[in-house]
Amino acid sequence: MAKVEDKSYRVHFWVIGLLLVLSTIWAVWDEVEIRRPWKSYQRQFNQMAYARVKADFDAAEAELVRKLSQTKPLGTQVKNLQELENQINNRMKTLQNNPAYQTALKKLQGLERSIREAQQDIQFAKSEAEEYFYRWKRALHSGQAYHKYQELWNQAKTFTDQLLPRQEALQKEAKAVKGQLKAQEADLEKLKKIKEEILDYHHALSERLSNVKKRPLEIKQVILPAFEKNRFGDPIARVDRCTTCHLGIDREDDEKVPQPFTSHPQKEVFLIIHKTEKMGCTPCHRGQGNALRSAFQAHGVTYDGKNGHNQGVGSRKYLEHWEEPIYEGDFIQSSCATCHQTFDIKGAEVRNKGRLLFSELGCHGCHLTVGYEEKDKIGPDLKRIKFKVNPGWLVEWIKDPKQYLPKTRMPHYRFSDEQVLAITAYLVKNFEEYDPPGGYQTGGSVENGKELVENVGCLGCHSIGEHEAGGYLAPVGYDLVPNLSLVAKKVTGEWLFYWLKNPKKFRPTTRMPNLRLSDNEARDITAYLLTLGNPVKDDLLMVKMNEESLERNGSKLIFDYGCYSCHEIKGFEAATRIAPPLSDFGNKDHHIDLYFGDAPIRDNFRLEFGREVETWENWTFNKLKDPRIYMDEITESKMPDFGLSDENAKALMVLLKSFTGRLAPEEYRRVLTETEKRIEKGQNLVRSLNCLGCHVIYEKGGDIRKFYEDSALAPPVLTGEGEKVQAGWLFRFLKKPVALRNWFKVRMPTFDLSDENASDLVDFFKAYSPKRNAFFFLDQEKVSAESYQDGKRLFGIPGTTGYDQSLKCDSCHPRGEEKPEGRPSDWGPDLALSKNRLEPDWIVKWLKDPQSVQEGTRMPNFFYTYDYYEGKVEVTELLESPEEKIQALLDYLMVMKE
Repeated sequence: MAKVEDKSYRVHFWVIGLLLVLSTIWAVWDEVEIRRPWKSYQRQFNQMAYARVKADFDAAEAELVRKLSQTKPLGTQVKNLQELENQINNRMKTLQNNPAYQTALKKLQGLERSIREAQQDIQFAKSEAEEYFYRWKRALHSGQAYHKYQELWNQAKTFTDQLLPRQEALQKEAKAVKGQLKAQEADLEKLKKIKEEILDYHHALSERLSNVKKRPLEIKQVILPAFEKNRFGDPIARVDRCTTCHLGIDREDDEKVPQPFTSHPQKEVFLIIHKTEKMGCTPCHRGQGNALRSAFQAHGVTYDGKNGHNQGVGSRKYLEHWEEPIYEGDFIQSSCATCHQTFDIKGAEVRNKGRLLFSELGCHGCHLTVGYEEKDKIGPDLKRIKFKVNPGWLVEWIKDPKQYLPKTRMPHYRFSDEQVLAITAYLVKNFEEYDPPGGYQTGGSVENGKELVENVGCLGCHSIGEHEAGGYLAPVGYDLVPNLSLVAKKVTGEWLFYWLKNPKKFRPTTRMPNLRLSDNEARDITAYLLTLGNPVKDDLLMVKMNEESLERNGSKLIFDYGCYSCHEIKGFEAATRIAPPLSDFGNKDHHIDLYFGDAPIRDNFRLEFGREVETWENWTFNKLKDPRIYMDEITESKMPDFGLSDENAKALMVLLKSFTGRLAPEEYRRVLTETEKRIEKGQNLVRSLNCLGCHVIYEKGGDIRKFYEDSALAPPVLTGEGEKVQAGWLFRFLKKPVALRNWFKVRMPTFDLSDENASDLVDFFKAYSPKRNAFFFLDQEKVSAESYQDGKRLFGIPGTTGYDQSLKCDSCHPRGEEKPEGRPSDWGPDLALSKNRLEPDWIVKWLKDPQSVQEGTRMPNFFYTYDYYEGKVEVTELLESPEEKIQALLDYLMVMKE
């Protein structure tokens, strides 16, 4: 046996050493590359950038060469820079072998030598003359003899002047020779210039290529100071490193490249304001912004296969214990509420739709939600329903609202017949007393009523038969107010008459305005509406409702299902919300907070957001589509079915996802200016009052106009109204509307606005005005009598001297009781109201160019010529300049005494 010390361990040491080297290499590689996958992304991006710059390089060269090949100097096609170089050399050799060119070139060289010699002689002569001039003046001022130097200066100057013609002759001859040479070198110079262009572009692109090659592989991060708070409530910074991989996010031309290098869509909407160097990415997109180990850790979620972020495809795996996985698709819009608090947010159209649905479907009535605590109930007051509807209709309505109104917002509660009867019994037997004002008589004219409904403005809000009114809820599939196609099935004639006369007397909180109808008009409309449908009759219904237990059961059902959340019901004035709060619903953990029960094994459970069953998205989508899908033996669900479309359900999901209870620090939030606050408040009022049902306001609304063959008889466009009318007049008009065009059939209704609401609407319109001051003062006493009379003559008063030379404004515009001839639809506004209604600056702007103020107006242009104005421009000899005429008309209109 060999001694231990003689035994060889070479192989062992070699193997161990090799393993040590390999493990060291692996450890370094793991540390430097595997744990830093972002380096691979940056290399790929740099390679793509290099390839694109190189492609630009080649394309630019090809374009220059293409242009080159089309130039006259080239007799053959040139394919590259080398061939261009060869062409230049060939041209140079041709010139070198051209005797005439060489002779001219040698002659030019001799002439240039002679010119230089002549210039030298002239310079020496000038220097000598300057010396004599100096000596002459010095002697003169020192009292010495100076005549000799004066004579020498004259001689030197004469000699210099004699040399100049020879130099000029040489230069002229040289110029002619240069012209001959230039003509022969023209083609060569063109080629050299093109070569310079190519080389300059080559140099610029070479620098770009060099810069791409030199890009360091480095972590790119944005630090958001004090953006978050730790568990102790102390502000801490957020570190956002998303652009380490998403390198092309703010580039202009990278929208077609694959992820993660694609640029941000709609950069003009989002990145101009939300600059990545300030906001980063995670405030909007969520995810774990400081994670670099993998895309899974950075995003907080991964998808199987190649499905990416496609909703409804593939399954998801979420990063454990990370509460904010990256938002996908439209859910990104839910983060807008972190910084923006306005009702509508530009670029967040799905979220805006969700907020509209949440408000108008009355979700806040059952669910306490921050920001919606004081919002009014959306349903009608039921305390006096006994005096309003037929009990038989009420039974059918509670049973299935959409059978009567397919686009109603009233949800379906799936009540049994017994439950419906019990609720009806309670509502009919528990009422608030109502004393009808009297005056109702039957026998109204159906024909007149139909005409009134079609003309006074009812169709701005209500749909009847084929007349779809529209409204701001139409895009989401709901009627804003009840469809009247079957109204006779619902209401009594007596109630309808009183309601039309004064809606707020029956229900003070109604949004229905007062059309100021006469008794006859209200009677005629009532007669017409009572032809739309047949009353529901059930002679045994009242007998059935007399059962003692029904009223008690109805009270319990109303309480259990929260009917009072949307409706005022007698006996439930102090009742509170019945459903869970939603202020932090977006934070719900689907593992802990959301109960799926047996729903996933039911046929109607839809995996709309990935194949993984238990996710926040799938739970919420199915809850909205079928509110009682999670009900089982131990779990009760009373939420009604709103019949939401998939699109509406997803819009509500985006809004619900935004309910996190978290706001960005104040320095990151969008703070509205005072003007923007006025606009936001006014827009909410305009929407609530459905002003857009009749009026076009900044390119929105005007649904009623589709019912008019002659748009001149439709409610006016209110775009620019704040610049046009006086604030005081607008406030008074909103409080108590008056007819501005008595020949109009449509009426501006009375909304009984509070002073605050009327002021908010005035502020809304004035916020769009370029004028910062809402009021002005015109001292009528300072308007000269001469200017007033000039304006009066320009306006034109029939029967007065000079009427034929006037503008004849009265031919279109009423002036108080004086009406024009012709059809009322061709008339303009009553100008007698101008001094109390219109802004003087707007009158001047209007008279200067009516088309620029209201495109398509029939108001002619009397004073200036514009290319786009095709009508006849009237010219009057009264006053000389257009400015004088306009000022005179303004003075007359603002002081009009007749």
